[in-house]
Amino acid sequence: MSELIFLSLQDFKIVGFNLGRFSRALSLLLIPPIAVACACSELEVIPVFLAGLSFAVLFSSLLEHFFYTDREMELKHALLVTALLWLLAPLIGSIPLWLGGGYHSYLDSLFEGASGFTGTGLTVTTRPELLPKSINFFRHLLQFVGDGIGIVVISLCIFGRTHISSFLLFRGETREAGIRPSVVRTSRRIFGIAVTFLALGTVLFTLAGLSAGQGLGESFFDGLNHSMTAYATGGFSTRSQNLLYYHSPAVETVALILMILGSLNFNLHYAAFTGKRGEMLRDIEVRFFLFATLTGLI
Repeated sequence: MSELIFLSLQDFKIVGFNLGRFSRALSLLLIPPIAVACACSELEVIPVFLAGLSFAVLFSSLLEHFFYTDREMELKHALLVTALLWLLAPLIGSIPLWLGGGYHSYLDSLFEGASGFTGTGLTVTTRPELLPKSINFFRHLLQFVGDGIGIVVISLCIFGRTHISSFLLFRGETREAGIRPSVVRTSRRIFGIAVTFLALGTVLFTLAGLSAGQGLGESFFDGLNHSMTAYATGGFSTRSQNLLYYHSPAVETVALILMILGSLNFNLHYAAFTGKRGEMLRDIEVRFFLFATLTGLI
């Protein structure tokens, strides 16, 4: 603890430089919503995301320039970088939410960004269906990345190195996930598993939405967004009534399955994907989930 309190100038340089590197990964989160805005003919919203992207890139570039160092992180640096990254993420995420005009104040957009990244699921948006589709998509993406995968995991997928600093950062954020000997490969494996569940959930949600009377485009968009938040166990929705809007047991069943899968640790996901399904049934976590779910249904 004393090491965290007494930091030298070199310590601050290590923290600042690595914070800049990983905040650059956060800037990439603003690119997919731009694609959604183009696809949905919401060209007036694109400058909102470009503003957030510009701020994130400028901020990370300044940190990397003024705090440049080639020294590796120790555990104290990794803990600080992880903590600061979680404070920085809502600030970057709140910029397009605020500029998009869907929130009464910057504080509201900051709250929404923090709630999204942390998977809290609380929202100050009373009518999310009135938001531009790209803004709505961005809200759900924040939950998927922040709580479903993890900011540090995403960063390691893109910029990760196999040095001890990557392991320390990974250790500072993730749930139990000792899947592969390499931290970067483990991060990419986690990302791949999450995207696989996202794709599967989107298909199932889309089919469930079609059976509930939605059109294909609307059903796909809702399914994509609800898959992200269900896997993250967050709760954001494109509808003010959330899943109640559909009055569909099929939609609720898909959400239930995805939320249970998203609650399990990545070791169990990896075991299932590699054919070791027996490990899942032997795991106390899975047994408790099955027991609690069946008890709740009864």
